[in-house]
Amino acid sequence: MEVLNQLGHALLTGITFLIVITVLVFFHELGHYWVAKACGMHVDAFAVMMGGVRKTDLRDKLKRPLASSAIIWAVGSVIAILAIIGAMTSQQWLFMSAASLLAFVGPFWVISRLSHLYHTPIQQGIGTLLKSWAVAFLVLAFGTKLHNVDFGYAIGLFLAASATAVLIVYYFPVINKAEGSKMGEGMIEMDGNPVNVSFRPLWSKTNKEGTEFSLLLLPLGGFAAISGMHPKEDGSEIHVENGFFSKAPLKRLATLFAGPLFSFILGVALVFIVFIGRGEPYGSSIVDTVAEESPAAKAGIQPKDKIVSINGTEIADFDELTEEVRFSYTEAGEKPTPKPLLINYFREGVGNIAVSVTPVISDEPEEIFKEGKSTGEKKYIARLGVTSAMDYKPIPAGEAAVRAVALPYRMSVDVIKAFTSLKKAQQTAGGPGAIVSETSDAVESGIWRVLLLAGSLSISLGVLNLLPFPPLDGGQMVVAFIEMLRGNKRLSLKTQSTLQAIGMGLVAFMMLFAFTVDAGRSSDKSKPEDMFKKDQSSESAAPPESE
Repeated sequence: MEVLNQLGHALLTGITFLIVITVLVFFHELGHYWVAKACGMHVDAFAVMMGGVRKTDLRDKLKRPLASSAIIWAVGSVIAILAIIGAMTSQQWLFMSAASLLAFVGPFWVISRLSHLYHTPIQQGIGTLLKSWAVAFLVLAFGTKLHNVDFGYAIGLFLAASATAVLIVYYFPVINKAEGSKMGEGMIEMDGNPVNVSFRPLWSKTNKEGTEFSLLLLPLGGFAAISGMHPKEDGSEIHVENGFFSKAPLKRLATLFAGPLFSFILGVALVFIVFIGRGEPYGSSIVDTVAEESPAAKAGIQPKDKIVSINGTEIADFDELTEEVRFSYTEAGEKPTPKPLLINYFREGVGNIAVSVTPVISDEPEEIFKEGKSTGEKKYIARLGVTSAMDYKPIPAGEAAVRAVALPYRMSVDVIKAFTSLKKAQQTAGGPGAIVSETSDAVESGIWRVLLLAGSLSISLGVLNLLPFPPLDGGQMVVAFIEMLRGNKRLSLKTQSTLQAIGMGLVAFMMLFAFTVDAGRSSDKSKPEDMFKKDQSSESAAPPESE
């Protein structure tokens, strides 16, 4: 039964994650779409999710037939189920074996099949796969320094790299399509002859204005494709009727800013709904989890116990618990000596219980935070080995509105600080691993936590898209602003290409950095000596999670 519960939670987490990301991107692109229309631009396509399904059947052009793709799906599904069973039953050998087949053996099979189907050299596809694995290895190496590697995370990372490589090979015909080709239309060569290959949405409908609305295949992302948005060598993009570059820079600025603006509006609205409907989240004095062999566990403290007082001081929330515990030691010699604490806690059905608990001391001095901000000090930290359950406290509607509206500014400041401090960047950055982990916690806590997470992610999406790096909205806004200062004169294609290349490099670096931080956190969690350590990322933006 426990295995089924875990499997159900994992599936619910995955579905919630995909729905949240899809909805957030939909609203972001909806902003671009509506404002582009208001500015007189024509939108060629508005799509939810990414990628299409290949509709061109190429099998009749093969010299020898291929095995049915249904066989690949059947074998892959069986192996995936075995990996899930292994993970849920803690049968590491089964999980590692099945996951390794999915991450390393399966991609060779799929890529070799696609290479044969597209009449491309198999070494080209395998080269793409090896490059993806190399990136995954570098992320793992820099993030963990190859110490205390969480093999489950490592397999997941290589599985993601393999999936990326397979998708690149699958969409090879459209990746290398000629400029000006219709969306979803690509080409390959067979025996020296060009063959058109078409990829189409799962569902689509074209309105009377010629905009195609579609539902695509991969449940991540989305886009609003505006006419004439790609610069040309001869500058002809400015002559495209109702095209993006045919409009004044101010209208282009408005269209570009609309995406982040809609992300802010949605995020603020969701956070405000949570604040007035449930209240402000905070770390309560109720115990959520207790680490094995921790001082709290040895003293008999269990999840759902409510810490009432420590050494006679009443405890209202986890911040107060932290203040009473973290400096409970005597500074003598090289390392402080912990002081016993008299802890009074309440257990449902039992009543109040009083125990003496001696905390453990961190191995090294750590940065001290107060009210989510660094004090600049470093001291040894005493810990009990418990995590806090999230709770909510009521907020008046006026205060809730002020706090919600202020969130985009606060998160923008955090992003700016992350670019000026490596430590801050490591604390605040997070890739898909961090988001999935947060989603898992949110699903377990209930709908209010999910809405709060969705609001925070929506605002983050808006903030990140305003960074001045092409191809992000902010980078394109910088170009439009410069052209406005130049009297609506376009920048040269060479200058635009240079800016685009620099921006793409910076965006790629940020993505790799986020993955590296994820890998580092997975390594920290697997260290036995870190059992009682507090995740410092939780101190700056969210209620404290452990003590």
